[in-house]
Amino acid sequence: MKCISIWGFMGAGKSTVGRALARTYAWKWLDSDTEIEKQEQLKIPDIFKRYGEEYFRQLETRFLENLWNRMQSEPQASEWLVLTTGGGMPLREENRRWLKKLGISIYLHVPFDTIAKRLNRRDSQRPLWDGSQLEAMRRKYEARLPSYRQADVVMEVQGKSVEEIVQELGALVLKPPADV
Repeated sequence: MKCISIWGFMGAGKSTVGRALARTYAWKWLDSDTEIEKQEQLKIPDIFKRYGEEYFRQLETRFLENLWNRMQSEPQASEWLVLTTGGGMPLREENRRWLKKLGISIYLHVPFDTIAKRLNRRDSQRPLWDGSQLEAMRRKYEARLPSYRQADVVMEVQGKSVEEIVQELGALVLKPPADV
């Protein structure tokens, strides 16, 4: 099994793109936040409230370790897995190592102003988003950029439809190896 992990700030469209990519190519799809919620039997905001961010980050690392072990026991070489990550997962160096070990990593880059518009319009359930503190959120976004930019591929997605992004990702992942 091969893995393509999709990284980015909250509101970048990771889950939307990942779900569409998996559906388009009939690949498996996992969302790390959803899997952690199932495991903990709590929603992400509740995990943050009850146990704190550091505990949640440890759960993310454990999730990646378990996924790696599961992929090693199911080595179906022709099958792809699309993994959408929580926005903070790639911040830990250990997690970035796991994500790269799992396969191809893609960072969906969206400008902060676009993200702020998206999240202020529709999302109050994100534990680390505070639309009333835009400058603090901008600093958080900018602080995460160096970690995100360590992905194998940085994809500019501003102004692109989900379908366009999916087609670009599919072409990138499925392209034949270069002649040696």
